[in-house]
Amino acid sequence: MENKQIAITQFGGVENLSIQTRAIPEPKAREVVVKVSFSGINPIDVKTRAGLGWAAAQNKENLPWVPGYDISGQIVTVGDQTERFAIGDNVAGFIGFPLQGGGYSQYVCVPEAALSMVP
Repeated sequence: MENKQIAITQFGGVENLSIQTRAIPEPKAREVVVKVSFSGINPIDVKTRAGLGWAAAQNKENLPWVPGYDISGQIVTVGDQTERFAIGDNVAGFIGFPLQGGGYSQYVCVPEAALSMVP
């Protein structure tokens, strides 16, 4: 299966966002893969896309880069030593801040400590 993501290809306006396809990530120990249902768009995402602020300065050599820090979705894979969650659990979290991001993805690998259970 594939993992579609929205990536910043260069800093500037929304015309610099593009859809890219990557492999679905594999979780390491104490990580889970979340099938993302919703991803928030926050001021830092807009500022970074425009090339402003600390996150943009740190990621300028890492383009294309996938923004998105707020997600919710369902766990589809768990890594070794995962204790808090199981496949099928609904979760939400603030992930990868400030450099990793990654929430603008169909699937994202997240440390289980970054997530909370959603009823």
